[in-house]
Amino acid sequence: MNNTKRQRRDFVKWLDSQLRTFRTRRFEKLDVEEVGCELEAVVGRYKYEVNHRAERLIPILMRAYHVYGDWNDLQFEWDMLRSALKDSPSSSVNMSLRFHVQATVPIAKNTGN
Repeated sequence: MNNTKRQRRDFVKWLDSQLRTFRTRRFEKLDVEEVGCELEAVVGRYKYEVNHRAERLIPILMRAYHVYGDWNDLQFEWDMLRSALKDSPSSSVNMSLRFHVQATVPIAKNTGN
């Protein structure tokens, strides 16, 4: 659907119809431009999630002092980052950051530090 034809629609209903069209291999009926835009948005969301979680986790790890709730925040952000990395291992996160986070946080969790 190009921008001149854009209108309000039931997104889930539209997506479901596009999925059925795709699975029945009726590719000529797909709204390729709009499906492409939606897929770009999904890719962007995964990249954002990984970067966002890393940005929240690193300041907690780098604090020179303890703040009440740090352990809960650290646990939550670590779990979310690990999940995001698992879901999108080819994300734009620097490999050295990925290695550092994977190597450091479990050690800290196991030693109780």
